[in-house]
Amino acid sequence: MVLVNNQLVPEVTLRSAIEEANSTFSTSLNPTIISFLVTATATVEEGEGAPPPLPPPAPKTIVLTAPIEDIHCFVQINGPGRDLLTITRNTATAGFRFFSIADTPNVAACAVTFKDMTIRDSGYSPINFARGGAFSVANSGQNAANLTLENVNLFENQANQGGAVYVGASSGLVLKNCVVDQNEVIGAGLEGGAIRVTGNGQLKIYSSTLSNNKAIGAKGGAISINFQSLAELYDSHLLANQADIGGAAYISGGNANVITFKMIGGSAVCNSATSKGGALFLSTANAIIDGVEFSGNSAGKGGALYIKYQKVEIYNSTFDQNSASILGPIIAYHGEILVNPDTWIYLTGSTGVTNADRIYDPLP
Repeated sequence: MVLVNNQLVPEVTLRSAIEEANSTFSTSLNPTIISFLVTATATVEEGEGAPPPLPPPAPKTIVLTAPIEDIHCFVQINGPGRDLLTITRNTATAGFRFFSIADTPNVAACAVTFKDMTIRDSGYSPINFARGGAFSVANSGQNAANLTLENVNLFENQANQGGAVYVGASSGLVLKNCVVDQNEVIGAGLEGGAIRVTGNGQLKIYSSTLSNNKAIGAKGGAISINFQSLAELYDSHLLANQADIGGAAYISGGNANVITFKMIGGSAVCNSATSKGGALFLSTANAIIDGVEFSGNSAGKGGALYIKYQKVEIYNSTFDQNSASILGPIIAYHGEILVNPDTWIYLTGSTGVTNADRIYDPLP
């Protein structure tokens, strides 16, 4: 059963509903609302009294055989629950990106929301796509595109940049109460096992878990962000992600760009990097870390954190059982000017780490 703007529409599919929303899009800021419902019924013969309790609703799966048409309108797609609606790929087909969120020519920004569902198994194919397994949120040069995922599972998606989601120039991604698990990058030019943000994009994550994502031999097991992007994580958890640099997250502004990064609350636990930054690699980034647990992370250099060039403020956080095989079991840092590192890395109210645990790495 599918409702479009609260009206029951027979014989509609996810694909046809999005195509219709695109075709009827105007400059109105009111989104098209597409809601998938699952129901259960019980009947009783006349005279037998009240009907028995309804059984639980049966889960529904939408199996895609090809990408959905690019979304360039305001639309909100509601599921009945993460365990009740799954969008997946027909495994007999080559991998493809499920959804591309494009900008719009007539309004300031394209806004798309997915709620209460699971999206999984996009699969990787260098023929069909390279960036973003489940979603690509990209700006083609007209206006921004923005995607919000709320109460959504992203499981086992693949791409070569952003295993689950790729966010391009001046576009944005918001996660609320999501689980992002077992996504990975494969192929060439790898970054961001789950999420890749570039070109002044924005990422905001609330009360979510990013776990078991992989960028083997590459950057950012769960998250990779560069250029003048912004990233903020609140009460979220980075668990058991793997990469070469930045086991959980690779945050790097580049030579002329500075990233703004915040991680407030939550944890980074059991992430690993073969090279630098078991949990976080921070380069050319002004960062604030407050109330975060760093535990059981490991790397060659900087078991919990590898910090390069920019100021990092760390407040009220805990560091426990992090390790490095080469240098800096907790924090390793590299910079051009280290006359007074206390003005460069602030440690206030944190436990398990002292000034002596900040190990200078003479190599970049």
